[in-house]
Amino acid sequence: MGYNNNESPIVIDVGVPQGNLGVIWNPPTQPAGAAIANDGPTATVAEYEALWEGLRSAFPAYITRTSPGKDGSATYDWWVYKFEPTNYEKTIILSSNVHGNEYVGMKVLYRFMYHICYSHSTHAQLDYLRNRVRIIVMPICNPYGLANNTRNNSNNVNLNRNFDYNWAACPDEAKGASAASETETQYMQAVFAQYADAISYIDLHNTDTGETNNYYVPMPSATNVNNGLIRQIIEQISPVASPVLALAGTDYPYASAYASYNYDMQALTPEWTPGTMSTAAQDAEDMGYALKFLGNVIIQYSQIPKPSAEIVNEGNIIRIRYDNATVTHTSTDYVEISDIAFAFAPKVPGILEMWGTFGIYNDNAAGGTYLTSAILQTSNTVIPNSDIEIGNQKGENEVYAEFNAKRGQLTMHHEAPVRPSNASYGDVLIKFYYKATAGTLLLRRARIMVKFTPFNGADSYEEWSGTSVPPTKKYPA
Repeated sequence: MGYNNNESPIVIDVGVPQGNLGVIWNPPTQPAGAAIANDGPTATVAEYEALWEGLRSAFPAYITRTSPGKDGSATYDWWVYKFEPTNYEKTIILSSNVHGNEYVGMKVLYRFMYHICYSHSTHAQLDYLRNRVRIIVMPICNPYGLANNTRNNSNNVNLNRNFDYNWAACPDEAKGASAASETETQYMQAVFAQYADAISYIDLHNTDTGETNNYYVPMPSATNVNNGLIRQIIEQISPVASPVLALAGTDYPYASAYASYNYDMQALTPEWTPGTMSTAAQDAEDMGYALKFLGNVIIQYSQIPKPSAEIVNEGNIIRIRYDNATVTHTSTDYVEISDIAFAFAPKVPGILEMWGTFGIYNDNAAGGTYLTSAILQTSNTVIPNSDIEIGNQKGENEVYAEFNAKRGQLTMHHEAPVRPSNASYGDVLIKFYYKATAGTLLLRRARIMVKFTPFNGADSYEEWSGTSVPPTKKYPA
């Protein structure tokens, strides 16, 4: 999906505009980190704000800023900068300082925007960003952490574990009292909502010194983010042979996971590892390598078109293997096989199809065995999540066998139209049930495949009942 490495190979820039936005940008020599701004106990919010205000005062027609209010400590203003050309064709979102004591990521972001302002005319990639892309920047996401040289905010919350995405499953003790409990998180989520059309979101971080990885890139594991592009960029820019890349898929409530899952942005969290490829962390060489890496990530991910709904879910295949023969049931009424119930979250309307083979044991050779399934979704008028409709599905989809040898196999197929998963409709639930006319049932194994096929037609699914014309149900309703 999205960027095709075979169609758009990255080539090396020779330092002048090529008209090819896929080329690698080679930034000029950079100042050492200490010459840009202070770190640690001597760092101040005012010093870093002065960097961004310097750009804004030099380019007032291009750069504006707004503030939703104070940070969580009620001490520091929280700013959003908008770099808006007259005729832009897309939007990207950038941020840094989500972790307050990660100063290098913010310095690199500043230097990248500095070059877009001052050097765009000599590089085709920067010129495109300057004149065709609206760039929304949240440069100091955690001003309290910056001022106090701490990773977390004033409530000792790790903001990058506080976003309203998979928050309950996160084991981090510093994730906050609830999802988006922190003022800073709420501000960032509001920015994503305001610029929901943005095609990409890059959140710049840096690791501690002494890391063994040359490159570290967490990115959402359950979304459509193109991870192959990162590898291609690093292959082209690395100053060392065989660089060590930690490409980490994460389901934690990161800012990037929230932006990707909720708004289909190409969102990731690239981190610079200071000093792994230079004489010293944050010397001029190190800052140059950092800018080349993080800058080219921004450039290349700004080229991937935001997927349309049709592309986001061209189709999904899920395969389930179950071999846990431990649960038994004695019932003449249907009992849910809770071990293999699961949820699916489509982003567009479509048809969900399920095929399954189930190995079942009944200790009574004379007992009949029934198996059925239900596909459920809240507020879906064709397959509503109600007891009555579940009962109807059970009757329509059940399969039956008498296992004279006590052990046998049942196969089944089930399909249903589903809505996009959101606050109104919820996730699609797939459940299985079995019962016996006599005896005790044991599910020994199951092999299941689920296929999702999107559609947008007005009458893509019809259900006929007997000789009724027109059909009793149409989808979409």
